[in-house]
Amino acid sequence: MSGGPDDNDVPARVFEALFERAELPLTPAILEELAAIGWRQGDGSKEYSAKTWRQAIEIARRHLHPDLSERDGFRALGRAFALGFGRTVVGRVFRSTAPLFGLERTFLAVPKYLHAVRKRMRVEMLVESKRHLRLLAWDEHSNPEFIAGCMHGIFDVFEVTPDIEVSLNEPGHFVLELRW
Repeated sequence: MSGGPDDNDVPARVFEALFERAELPLTPAILEELAAIGWRQGDGSKEYSAKTWRQAIEIARRHLHPDLSERDGFRALGRAFALGFGRTVVGRVFRSTAPLFGLERTFLAVPKYLHAVRKRMRVEMLVESKRHLRLLAWDEHSNPEFIAGCMHGIFDVFEVTPDIEVSLNEPGHFVLELRW
């Protein structure tokens, strides 16, 4: 069935951002587990399934942040992903233009960039008030804590410390509150 959650709709550049550009310490054990789910560095694949991506970040969290809670481990990986994504071609464009547009306008463009990460993820960003945005996302394979970490990574570009809360987490749908 086309359009299903297991279709290949996560570009290889997403894996590249986390597992190559973020400069994480990839041990042989991590690489072995990633290979078991279908990802190998430099294998030339263009896209992967959302299920494979979700498994990959779980593997990374377990290996790289075993002493952190699931929440904090996924958020740390999300921040690392934002850093690594900023080192890709698409990410370099984002990072170079973000300061020109300012914090709020940059975050209003986030749905477009998240769509570049997961094609079937639907995202809306709402302005709730000054210094408060709400991110609404629909995705069968979502990980709100990872995305919260990614948002924190964007705030890092502006050297702003945010308060990011997952205010709703249902199967296939979540909401983040971003305040600063």
